[in-house]
Amino acid sequence: MPDSKTIELTEPLPEDAAYVDQQPEQALFGRLCKKILRPSLVQAGAVIMDQGFCSIANFLTGVLVARACPKAEYGLYVLCFSLMIVAQQVQRNMTANPLTVYNPRLGDSGRAA
Repeated sequence: MPDSKTIELTEPLPEDAAYVDQQPEQALFGRLCKKILRPSLVQAGAVIMDQGFCSIANFLTGVLVARACPKAEYGLYVLCFSLMIVAQQVQRNMTANPLTVYNPRLGDSGRAA
């Protein structure tokens, strides 16, 4: 018969059993870190950081060009940049988006080698 101070475990410990010996704040922090650092969340964070970096770079480029050029030249820059963005979107919508939609429907024989 086990001692009154000894506890026998008949079931395996849950995943959070490692946090039992820690202070409640540390245990909560450990569980939060485990949930936050999932690969999908890490990837989402990288995507958000990348988009933020590109946005800041675009904004700073616009500010530098605006300060360095007269109004007429800055207007030409904005017009050309806008036309480039429109052309890029047209090209993307004519090639990449249809491939994204139709490629999964094709079998192996329908895809290019």
